[in-house]
Amino acid sequence: SGDYSFSGPRWTGKSSAAKDFVKSLLQVDPNKRPTPAGAMKHPWLVAETNSGDPEIDIALLKGMRDFSRLNHIKRAALGVI
Repeated sequence: SGDYSFSGPRWTGKSSAAKDFVKSLLQVDPNKRPTPAGAMKHPWLVAETNSGDPEIDIALLKGMRDFSRLNHIKRAALGVI
């Protein structure tokens, strides 16, 4: 399994539902990750979409996007750091 933490200022005050959503996307085994359609149905995302007040930090989304664009070797190297 991958190692990650929800500590630090970026995660302060974030709901457990938001953390659960991110955790589901960070599954090491791609077969355990939700499909895009499944992710869109996550209770946190549905609630946030309907509330009009997004809870997730834009910088976090950009970081996740950038990380996903890295090749497997660079991801592994970052995991060791």
